[in-house]
Amino acid sequence: MNRRAKTRNVPSSRPSVAPGRPSVSRRASVVYGRSMPARVDARPINDKNSQAASMRKLVVYLITHGYSYPIPCKLLPSGKDIHNMIEFLIHEMDPNFGLVKLEDDVPLFFKTFYYPFQISRSALYAAGSPHPWPNLLAALVWLVDLIIASQREAETKIQGEESYEHEIFAQSYKYFMLGDDEACEALDQQIQAQQHEEIEGLQKEAEQTAQQAMELDSKLQALESEPSPLASLETKKSMLLSDVCKYMPSNRVFAS
Repeated sequence: MNRRAKTRNVPSSRPSVAPGRPSVSRRASVVYGRSMPARVDARPINDKNSQAASMRKLVVYLITHGYSYPIPCKLLPSGKDIHNMIEFLIHEMDPNFGLVKLEDDVPLFFKTFYYPFQISRSALYAAGSPHPWPNLLAALVWLVDLIIASQREAETKIQGEESYEHEIFAQSYKYFMLGDDEACEALDQQIQAQQHEEIEGLQKEAEQTAQQAMELDSKLQALESEPSPLASLETKKSMLLSDVCKYMPSNRVFAS
């Protein structure tokens, strides 16, 4: 085993953010007992603007999570930079994942975590050239999203809370991997029904609030239309003083 392989196989003390990771010995082409159908990547991975946005997202994650290698500044990093980023992100997801030969182990890693598209050995051999980079960049950004989602799930479990959003995401992704379009559609309808119910509840609350506001406005207008209590008291005071003055001697001055 070469020196590079030895350093990559040292287990990390940092806990994995991927609890329940499937065994790497399991056939990666099988998910939930069914063969994975070939999929066409519909993402705009060859669009320059999309690549630039993906690269920014990747670089931000690296900068904010202790990446120790130089940050690539070009839209097309070198092969060494790409390998360093791949290794870093894999160990972010699973510090104990053994990387002996990158060209063999990286495709296995992505299959183990059910990445829906193929990462070929030739793409890793040719990392740094323009042709394989869009696919590798898309895979790295997907891995960043997976790491973030796994970290959030771990945090919610520590707090003793269930993440509804993560549960929906996990179910949707499972159906996507199985190619079960009917289940995906049913899940979408369920989510839409729940959202519709929530919107109706919010609309009802808004209507009640508007009605209360109208009632308060009517009361305010009624109060404003009534004579001022102070003015009424001043008038009453003047009338009383006038009555008192009638019975006072004319040479005495009444001090109000």
